[in-house]
Amino acid sequence: MMFIERRGSLNSHVTFNHISYLRKEEAKMKKSVVVRGFGLWVGITLMASMLVLSHAWAKDLHFAVCMPTLDQPHFVAMKYGFEDEAKKLGIKSTVYDAGGYANVARQIQQIEDARAVKVDALIVVACSADGIVPAVEEVIKAKIPVINVNQMVNTENVLARVRSDDVEIGRMAGRFLAEKLNGKGGVVMLPGRAGTSVIIMRAQGVKEILGKYPNIKILAEQYSEMTRAIGMNLMEDMLQAHGDKIQGVYCVGEHLGMGSAQALAAAKRKDITVVAVDFSKDLEAALRDGRIAATVVQQPINMGRFGIRLGKDAVEGKSLPKMTYVPISLITGKEVDTVDRSGFQIPSK
Repeated sequence: MMFIERRGSLNSHVTFNHISYLRKEEAKMKKSVVVRGFGLWVGITLMASMLVLSHAWAKDLHFAVCMPTLDQPHFVAMKYGFEDEAKKLGIKSTVYDAGGYANVARQIQQIEDARAVKVDALIVVACSADGIVPAVEEVIKAKIPVINVNQMVNTENVLARVRSDDVEIGRMAGRFLAEKLNGKGGVVMLPGRAGTSVIIMRAQGVKEILGKYPNIKILAEQYSEMTRAIGMNLMEDMLQAHGDKIQGVYCVGEHLGMGSAQALAAAKRKDITVVAVDFSKDLEAALRDGRIAATVVQQPINMGRFGIRLGKDAVEGKSLPKMTYVPISLITGKEVDTVDRSGFQIPSK
């Protein structure tokens, strides 16, 4: 019996220790599971929070876009590019319209307003290459990224630029005129408003090409505001001053081109070759019926898209190219039906 009791006692002791051990191990396992589960929960929660915060951060971005005017099809298309791309990327965009190239003071005030509300990025299409420099520099000092689009501002401190090659636009127009005039004749130039980068560079390109032809003479070059009414009035003055000596006309944009075409149609001067820049429904009709011989087409919609994307990349700390050129092309009435319009024509709803 004693043996049995001792054996029982021994068995009882072993069983107790075993149960105690198992309970301790079970407690450790439960603790481990709880800790691991808690860690997993924390990780998932943090990841979810980061995703939510990231999404919210992207939605909260606010960009200001300062434009010189919205009374031209070129800039209306560009505005569409800015706003449509911002919408796609979940960015709030505020577009400021200076109301014309002469309103440099208004654009300066709009740039200052954008700085005051602490936008995340400023995209500027300059009214004046030099006039808005101090205001832009103040934005840069405030650590707000500045992207310069289409019309340049004369400071090297902007992060990135988006533009057409405006000198090449002028060269394209000059080559077309030289070819149509068979290397001889008189040309008048309506280069637009003095002081903006596109005016200077395009005129430079035209003169570079025409200067290679000793029998082509530039009869007159008249700087002006850029509206159809002014284009028409200037062309009337040119006809009165130079008459039959005029064989070709260079116009810096759609507005002056259409005004010139109107004056030439009224004077029944179908013998004069007109080259413009940019596109509109009216200009398309003028290409088709020959009132305008050719136009150099930019991609203002894509300029706007690139401007927004570069602004977003800047906010995210990514490296940016200093210069992005959008494609350009010269089209005549023959190419109107085949040209890709996605970069310059707002899609119909």
